[in-house]
Amino acid sequence: MKDINVNGTPEKLDILFTGTSISRPADSTLIGNLYAPNASYATNNKVTSKGHLLIGGNSVNIGSSNTIEGSIYAPNAQLTTSNAGNIKGDLIIGGSSVSLGSANNLEGSIYAPNGQFTTNSGNIEGDLVIGGSNISLGSATSILAPFMLLWQISVLLTRLIFLGILLQRAKTLVLAVYHTKENLLI
Repeated sequence: MKDINVNGTPEKLDILFTGTSISRPADSTLIGNLYAPNASYATNNKVTSKGHLLIGGNSVNIGSSNTIEGSIYAPNAQLTTSNAGNIKGDLIIGGSSVSLGSANNLEGSIYAPNGQFTTNSGNIEGDLVIGGSNISLGSATSILAPFMLLWQISVLLTRLIFLGILLQRAKTLVLAVYHTKENLLI
């Protein structure tokens, strides 16, 4: 997919993708919510996404200079970003690692109940709720909110419920999200 709903708003488009792999080309734009219950997700450089990404596959790879305005909910995936990206939304990642490249800016929290967390440099304006045994922060990393190392299930449940509310108008998506949430918490 190259450009989708470029002049629209995320609230006007929900996409259900039933395949196993999504690869976004460089310089592409998606304005809408994407639900892919079986797919891994990857982007090239300079990709723009406005809307929530609900990814059920085992990997989320974000290329350099990407802009994402919306949360990423990936209950089975590891997340890796390249350099100089901007994310405005929460990262709810169920895989074994979250790795942010250099000079990334995150305006949101990271919830990784099973994961290790690594970043080289950048700014994080939100909470870190990391359940893995290792957190590695580069020397040029700035955290502009309370720093939490302990897994807090109540905070995660609040965020998951919020994501569910956002998608209530699309009944098939809501059912799939609740099913996926149950798998994450088992």
